[in-house]
Amino acid sequence: CTALFAYCAADYYNFYPFGISGILLWIIFFGLIFLVVMIRHLICSLLGGITGERAVFAEYCATVSQSYHISGFILFLLAVLVIYTTFPAPQILLYSGLFAVSLAYLMRITRLLLIFLKFNISIFYLILYLCALEFLPVLVVLKNLTGLF
Repeated sequence: CTALFAYCAADYYNFYPFGISGILLWIIFFGLIFLVVMIRHLICSLLGGITGERAVFAEYCATVSQSYHISGFILFLLAVLVIYTTFPAPQILLYSGLFAVSLAYLMRITRLLLIFLKFNISIFYLILYLCALEFLPVLVVLKNLTGLF
């Protein structure tokens, strides 16, 4: 669902990386999203086993999975509206999707804070986690895609 929404956004804004478009672009988006989700789940499972904190990592994985499901459902509905309707402008629907994903992400971070508090883990580790594993990859991807900084 997320890949379909990403494809709709790329098509609307004529963003075709390396000239790839059509079903191939959707398959690439799907593969990348699938790969990222599976790697995150694998890392969480491995770290839970290595550190002996299986409960913490299991709850974190459940929270991330729930945010992906909620985002995916909302993005699917918006992608269907973008494809099959003309009443709300596609740009409004695409921005609504961005807002929905941002809201789900904010809820995920809030839930992560609650997990840290529940298991008496230092908030310092939360700050390190957010900087190293959430924000830095996004900045690296933005830098490579846009070349802004």
